[in-house]
Amino acid sequence: MSSLARPVLILATGLTALVTLVPSALPASASQGGSAGVTALRTQHLRSALGIDDTTPDLTWQPAGRGRNVVQSAYRVQAATSRAKLERGHPDLWDSGKVRSAEPHAVYAGRAVGSRDRVHWRVQLWSGTRVSEWSDIAVFETGLTRAQDWSAQWITHDAWRLSEHELQPVVVTLPRTTARHVRLDVTKLGPPLDGAWRLQLGEIEVRDSAAPDVNHAQGAAVTASETETVRKIWEPALAVDGLTNSALDRAAGYASPKHTGPDVSSSPVTLTLDLKAAKSFDQVLLYPRADVLTDDGRVPHFPVDYTVSTSDTAEGPWTRAAEVTGQPAPKPFLPSGLPLFTKDFTLPKGTRSARLYMAGLGVHEARINGEPVGDAVLEPANTDFRDRVQYATYDVTERLRRGGNTLAVALGNGISNVVSTADRYRKLYGNISDPKLVAQLEITLDDGTVRRITSGTDWRTTLGPTTSSNWYGGEDHDARREIPGWDEPGRDHSAWPSAVALGRPGSAAEPAVLSARETEPVRVMETLKGTEVPGAEGSRVFDLGRNIAGWPEITVTAPAGTTVRILPAESLKDGHAFQSISNVGAPFLKTERG
Repeated sequence: MSSLARPVLILATGLTALVTLVPSALPASASQGGSAGVTALRTQHLRSALGIDDTTPDLTWQPAGRGRNVVQSAYRVQAATSRAKLERGHPDLWDSGKVRSAEPHAVYAGRAVGSRDRVHWRVQLWSGTRVSEWSDIAVFETGLTRAQDWSAQWITHDAWRLSEHELQPVVVTLPRTTARHVRLDVTKLGPPLDGAWRLQLGEIEVRDSAAPDVNHAQGAAVTASETETVRKIWEPALAVDGLTNSALDRAAGYASPKHTGPDVSSSPVTLTLDLKAAKSFDQVLLYPRADVLTDDGRVPHFPVDYTVSTSDTAEGPWTRAAEVTGQPAPKPFLPSGLPLFTKDFTLPKGTRSARLYMAGLGVHEARINGEPVGDAVLEPANTDFRDRVQYATYDVTERLRRGGNTLAVALGNGISNVVSTADRYRKLYGNISDPKLVAQLEITLDDGTVRRITSGTDWRTTLGPTTSSNWYGGEDHDARREIPGWDEPGRDHSAWPSAVALGRPGSAAEPAVLSARETEPVRVMETLKGTEVPGAEGSRVFDLGRNIAGWPEITVTAPAGTTVRILPAESLKDGHAFQSISNVGAPFLKTERG
């Protein structure tokens, strides 16, 4: 294998990082020859080392020259607080002197640097008796290297404090009775999802209000008049498995097949529980499906009209213990959209320099005056978010203006807040952290004064047009919920509620350490145009020619409320995107009717 790797762009399915392999340094064993030179200066192996935490970073370079091979035999590194000082030959931070080494690497060992310091450095090489000119000047800049540098607070939207919310069941009160069997007969189905009616329940509990900690239904035998089974996700037995919140567990509960309308009184959907012994109780608790909402923000597929009956035997006779008509949909566990945040501020003068330090969980997209703050996407990188979260530093000098400005952030669930979407592909689920952000914008004005804009309760927040987001299961966007100009100056945000402050980074309330991003971020590397190929009726199929890691972009003109679904796949079947477990992992459905 050659010691020089060709640049390779790796594209794969799934939301994985795009990786570029760059040529390695020439090996020390290469023969001498040519004129020495220096290229590809890097700090911490980064092309742009902005906002790093390491105050003694790795400095690397590549020997180069007019000859075919150049071998480094020694180097000299100089560092200064400004480009001008280096150019005048006054390295006020560090001069390593001549260091005999064939390795194109040094560790900064100059005068100590702290937070927000900017270091200019250059390299000179020896190749035998030949001496190179000084390299071009490279720069690295430290970020907020100490916890006390952060005056911003983690903030969130109150509706997204899921870790403090509990899913609320509907409690059906019965006359106190003693029985072995409990039957639920549903004659009218609740709000439909995607135009289909069905019954879905996350859990059924049977309790005695005198001893509310005991659930007699857990582990009961369940018989359903009809069922649509997805193994380990939707099964009658999963309605009594003790897992009440389908948004946080793989097992969702019970699901009936689809119906064409809400009225099923001619053939009720029935669930019968065998408690395996006679129990005394006066309550039946019905938990809704929690992981999805209808377009208008309601819980789908919850029963509207139903009865609860009891019996000593499976054959009956049955005694009607409660009858419910017009049951309102329960309070949703999830908010209707993902959160947006804004901070409006005014600058009295022009800007000399500005840095935005921020992190947002699960993923964030930040804008200033309607423009992205950088080219990175899907930030931050994955860490153990309970212990450590990576923050990024952005140079936003050119984004700011004299007068009114708006800093805006949209949050997604990412990998830290994974809702267990029962109808979509999942590799993992669970809530490590509620969606939240911390942001600190530091502005040096033309007169040298410093202005800090920090996240706190003076920020405004609302729920945006992205209604569902899952790392593997895809994303839903409702264009009817879009707020024109929400991220630009001049928009009135006064009616939006205030953000909820959670605590400063590193505090008892928010113990996770903030550390700087010191790897290249995920970026858009290429845009591919698909070629339309024949597809099934009602679908349009586009072939990109290869597997990718990315997302589609389309332009649609259609009436408001039109649903457009985009399905990625590695192959086609009968003209449709073929999403099987072996490629993108869509679930198989098994439908049964009794």
